[in-house]
Amino acid sequence: MWMVVMKPYYNNDTIRLCPVATKTRDSLPAGQMWTMTGTTMLAWGIMGTNNYPVMSWGFAGLEGSYGENGWMHNPGGTVATDPIMACTGGNWERQPW
Repeated sequence: MWMVVMKPYYNNDTIRLCPVATKTRDSLPAGQMWTMTGTTMLAWGIMGTNNYPVMSWGFAGLEGSYGENGWMHNPGGTVATDPIMACTGGNWERQPW
């Protein structure tokens, strides 16, 4: 993840947060951490806080709201928990838009 790789080159950790997406997933009520609805202004959680996992590429305390989206990953197959992927057949790259 670029935020970890670039860490030696920045001092202000708030650079990882979009000014309008500062509420993190770990602050959501129990059972809503992985909601897919209304997440436009939602940052991903602070790793290791309130049961938010520490991802293999991150570290405890890491938070942010920037990152590559699903278009870049182009996962195959339908992902039932993601309404966009479910309605496009699970493969964004092959969509006409």
